[in-house]
Amino acid sequence: MTKSAGDKGKRPGELSSEDRTHLKRRLSGLGERLGKVRSRDRPASDENQRGRGIGYALRMSLDMVLAVVVGGAIGWFLDRWLGTAPVLLLLFGVLGVAAGFLNVARTYREMAAEAREASKGHTAKSVPFDDDED
Repeated sequence: MTKSAGDKGKRPGELSSEDRTHLKRRLSGLGERLGKVRSRDRPASDENQRGRGIGYALRMSLDMVLAVVVGGAIGWFLDRWLGTAPVLLLLFGVLGVAAGFLNVARTYREMAAEAREASKGHTAKSVPFDDDED
């Protein structure tokens, strides 16, 4: 901040009108640059992210439910055919639960890998500091 001839009587910390104008110009320029950086680094839209999240939730819940239903159905049919009533139903029901958990874990790993890939391009970038912009 430069001192002009009319600045002799001003209080410490008080800005001259020239300094205030210069500061306003710099702040507006900073706002514009910040807007450009934010728009460039903005991740996929919130709607798209929410849709993906709902898709993964439905997939995981269906994987879990269908694995248990299919395992139980296989056990029930085998029990009827072999006459070993609830033994194979319980065994295949437990196997269905285990298969459901494995499917959910596999889906979660895919989701986490996709999120890591998406975040690689959106790391915080430094903006050079330019003290003497004018």
